[in-house]
Amino acid sequence: MTYCVQGGESLQMTVFEPAWRHHDTPAVVQVHGGGWVVGSRLFSLAHSPVARALVSHGLVVASIDYRMAPQFVWPAEIQDVACAVRSLRAHARMLGIDPEHIGLFGSSAGGQLVSLLGTDPDDTSWSSGPYRDESDRVQAVVDEFGPEDLTTGGWSSYMNRLVERAFGVDAGQRVGVLEQASPALHIGPGDPPFLVAQGTADRIVPPSQSEELAGRLEAAHVPTELVLVRGGGHGLGNSGEEPSAGSIDQDVVRFLITRLEPGGQHRPPRG
Repeated sequence: MTYCVQGGESLQMTVFEPAWRHHDTPAVVQVHGGGWVVGSRLFSLAHSPVARALVSHGLVVASIDYRMAPQFVWPAEIQDVACAVRSLRAHARMLGIDPEHIGLFGSSAGGQLVSLLGTDPDDTSWSSGPYRDESDRVQAVVDEFGPEDLTTGGWSSYMNRLVERAFGVDAGQRVGVLEQASPALHIGPGDPPFLVAQGTADRIVPPSQSEELAGRLEAAHVPTELVLVRGGGHGLGNSGEEPSAGSIDQDVVRFLITRLEPGGQHRPPRG
């Protein structure tokens, strides 16, 4: 379905609904990675046991496409993620979802996008597009190995190229566009609970990025879980990593169900 039209683009969302439900159910928006320049919702879904598990436990999962660089300049990407959340709220009755319990799940560049909306939902720059009477706020965020503070140094040449394509400047500069796009710089009391997963051997996004985000969240008294995967590279899921990819997926599913279900009810999977 088309969730928003932005910059002349009809943005697509694939919604998976559980086969059973007893009431309006929470929803999770899945945001793919790809360095802000490549990727799609369909590829993301095909490689997402988390999405399948959430649906089997009775939640709605909405995986989205969004505008990407260099064709579309920042903040197009975050505007689209915000619009997806507002669209779900605007169509909550039709979709049978609970508009008060919406979470975000993203990896890599998608992790940066979901964390940014979680920490800075009231930035008026994100409000481009329809459904402006609806809220951008979410109730839980899962960020897997996303870049959190683009103003710091220490990035690989590969990451520097991606940042330049997406934001028009080199990474590691204290400039407005990178400050605006850095979730770690926008944390405050009242932010939603976070689960952050990061590999200790990630050569694209340094582990210090996730550690900084988690530390700042905890300092602001935001409920935070940090999972550091020993030996984990960018993307996780290689043999020998500890905890394993399957264990992390279980943590993500548990976290989202606990944080989004009214009363923290953990439904058994069906089918």
